[in-house]
Amino acid sequence: MRLAFSLFMFASLCGCSTVTPTQLSVQLSQMTDATLWAAHVNTQSPLELSFVEVELVSRGQTQTTNDFIGLRTSGATGVSRYARSGAGVAEKNCSDFKNAVEAQKFFLISGGPISDPSGLDRDGDGFACEWGTQIKTIARKGYISSPATTTQRSYYRPATCHVGSRGGTYTIGPGGYKDYGGC
Repeated sequence: MRLAFSLFMFASLCGCSTVTPTQLSVQLSQMTDATLWAAHVNTQSPLELSFVEVELVSRGQTQTTNDFIGLRTSGATGVSRYARSGAGVAEKNCSDFKNAVEAQKFFLISGGPISDPSGLDRDGDGFACEWGTQIKTIARKGYISSPATTTQRSYYRPATCHVGSRGGTYTIGPGGYKDYGGC
């Protein structure tokens, strides 16, 4: 069964007209790991995906057989996507949190990534404090160790040099094509 998880569905389940970030965080904290991983795969909303990833990492869950944290989000690290004026009142600093997971969860519940009243995401990439760095690290490990991912993304396999029928050498590129300048 495919899980179609969205704020709209959550709103219909709880009988609410709108869902607050706090309500979404609480709802996710009550889900099983398997349900969260299904939501991680199926959600189309970047905000929901952020909430799901934070909840999974807070539980120590970083990958399954076919999926891992950062698969769809790690590429956004350091890319400014949200306007930041820098004039916000800094109620919190990154040093106020035990770790990046807590900082990101607070950031999301406080209105992030659209708004950043505490100034935790100064570059506007949607990741508070060192959460983006943590996501990239987890994703790098997931790309290397996930069997489904490494077979789909051949560019993560080490290139090996082959000898052609006429004696020329080549490697196999990301698209599966021969690269004659690669050896």
